[in-house]
Amino acid sequence: GQGRLRDQTVLSLAENTQDFLKATRRFITECKDTVGNATFDKDDEIAMDFVAAVSNLRMHIYGIPMQSRFALKGIAGNIIHAIASTNAIAAGLIVLEAIKVVTSNSTQELLEPREGKPKPKFVWIKNCGPTVITPQSLIPPTKTCVVCGDAQMSIYVDKKTFTLNDLYDVLQKRLNMISPSISPPDSDFGYRDDNDDDILKRVLGGDKMKAFTNGAQILVDDEGQNFSFNLLLYFKDLDEKEHPDRFILNTSDEKIKEAKEATNLGRVGMETEESAKKKRAAEQAIAGAHKKARTGTVETITLD
Repeated sequence: GQGRLRDQTVLSLAENTQDFLKATRRFITECKDTVGNATFDKDDEIAMDFVAAVSNLRMHIYGIPMQSRFALKGIAGNIIHAIASTNAIAAGLIVLEAIKVVTSNSTQELLEPREGKPKPKFVWIKNCGPTVITPQSLIPPTKTCVVCGDAQMSIYVDKKTFTLNDLYDVLQKRLNMISPSISPPDSDFGYRDDNDDDILKRVLGGDKMKAFTNGAQILVDDEGQNFSFNLLLYFKDLDEKEHPDRFILNTSDEKIKEAKEATNLGRVGMETEESAKKKRAAEQAIAGAHKKARTGTVETITLD
């Protein structure tokens, strides 16, 4: 009864460590003839004790909730060996390709390695055909990607409601940045934690956030992923039903560049006839971009 109760209890780290040592000792002393060629059987007490202990130790290392021996016995009994073998093959191939990556000095060297050094590749594992493992060359950097290319991104936000906290949310939840910092012209708001709640709740288009002007070029940096890009900020009255998130994200294109140029001209007071024309053209460009966004034809940003 006590043994059955223990099987259904999630043991502590110390108890799993003791079980691991006991199982190893028993296997070496009681199963000498099978060392090196033993097969797993969930009904083998020693084997199950060993697997349960090392599984929980590994789960603890990776922050995964540990399981009872009873639960692990059910999981281990349902493992399909072919899947486990394929996973092991894939893991080995990943390590081989990772070695090529970590020994390269730059992205350019990955695409064009030194003489005698192999190129990193995608590797596909197939379950049919004459070739089980098929290599594929890496895809070169995409110009429309802010991570591997030189693209800019623009964001159109609702002037009356979109806050600094909302901007951090977009960068983390929509663009998968880990810890973004935000630096508008002549200012630096840094990371989210660098700002108190009062600042985070301020509307970007409000009087207290003068650094965020229409057409401002904001430097966004993510040290956790070692990349940065420029984000062009534009204000617009967005329909709540049509844009419940209160923002639109677009990649850089010629129209955005025109809009940025015109906005910069206006910012420094160069209200010449030529700049006025460019401003009008820019406004039309932005309106056209919004119209395309509503019809789904604007090229949306992709992170490779």
